[in-house]
Amino acid sequence: MKRFQLKTVFCLSLVVLFPGAGRAVNLFGVDVNSPGGTISQSASSLPDLLEAVIANQGKFLPLVTETRFTGSFTYFGIPDAIKVDVVDNTLTLTSPLTGLSRVFTGVDRNDLENQLSNWLLEEGGSEVAKLLKEAAKRSTAAITDGNPSSTTARMADRAFRTFGLFNAGPVMRGSGSRVTSGIWINGGKYEADTPSGTAEGSEIELNLPWWFNFGKRVSLIGNTNGQYKDIEGTEIYGAGMDLGLGIRLVVRDEVNRFGWQVTPYAGLQGIGSYDGATAGLMDQFGITNRFEFELRENVLLVIANQFSFFDSLKIEIQGVSIDPELEQQILKNGVMLDFPFPGSSRVYLNGFLVDSRFLEDVVIDNYQTVGGGLSVRGKSKTLNIYVSRDIATDYSGWNAGLGLVYGH
Repeated sequence: MKRFQLKTVFCLSLVVLFPGAGRAVNLFGVDVNSPGGTISQSASSLPDLLEAVIANQGKFLPLVTETRFTGSFTYFGIPDAIKVDVVDNTLTLTSPLTGLSRVFTGVDRNDLENQLSNWLLEEGGSEVAKLLKEAAKRSTAAITDGNPSSTTARMADRAFRTFGLFNAGPVMRGSGSRVTSGIWINGGKYEADTPSGTAEGSEIELNLPWWFNFGKRVSLIGNTNGQYKDIEGTEIYGAGMDLGLGIRLVVRDEVNRFGWQVTPYAGLQGIGSYDGATAGLMDQFGITNRFEFELRENVLLVIANQFSFFDSLKIEIQGVSIDPELEQQILKNGVMLDFPFPGSSRVYLNGFLVDSRFLEDVVIDNYQTVGGGLSVRGKSKTLNIYVSRDIATDYSGWNAGLGLVYGH
């Protein structure tokens, strides 16, 4: 982590001192204007792009002799996120997104680079956090917040599946085995329309949920996860867990056709992207409400609601702080119909619809998820599969999952 953070800060210092390349569907790029002309290039990996820039290789060779140039930096598909103006040994750094305006004056180019690197190490973390916030407000490809594939949205989705809109299998209601665990593999593909063009992404996720049932009324419920995401070659990694206390205020059983479960929960999620030169540790606190109505024998209507609050935690490594300064609330409301396949007592089908809303200002303030699933249920094991689609303005995505839940 130390190496990642120091390299991240170093890379950010280079991009504003040695602007370079690009505009394409890639998330990062730099345009340089100098007396010698314009140099443009884009990349999926910011550090790799900067390595070419600092070495003055390829397109960047003419910058060796330039004493005056201007440049603009594209950040997560947002053009002109950072601007630089270099005249001899004076560098002016500005950002129209965050209001940043700093002037550095050195004895030579190396001195300017050192000043900028030191400033980023000591004070620049807050500017990076502001950029991440603005990215969530302007780009549907932002990774921390503001769209259905962002970290906050996926954290809320996982909690909603684990504590609210799960299928009707008895092992997930506390009426099966005392200890129940599972394994889920989820994947998805999506398209996000950024200011620089349409970015395509894919992701895969592993979930390890478990339930410890204290009788039929109370369960301790947890879920550990790990993710890998790729947006036009920009790689992002994540890992975390959720923990909730499922309290069944009304138990649905052979006599009672109505059930009510409330689950307060907390979660922690870490993300990191060398390509995106960003990282963060986010927490989640929320409550999920689930109503079950048995409309007829083995036909169940589930209505679930969830409120989640998100914040970020500061990590400090040898004086270098990492904090995306995130604050968000997400409200989710969903409905599911679960029913047996005609002529079968073990195969069940379900269909669901979920509405998700970001309560803080972001580029996509709401999205809808529609999908369906199938489960094969035994006495202590349940095999599940589902497919769903996320729908929003300037964004669309498909998701699918396969899971096995079993009791001990």
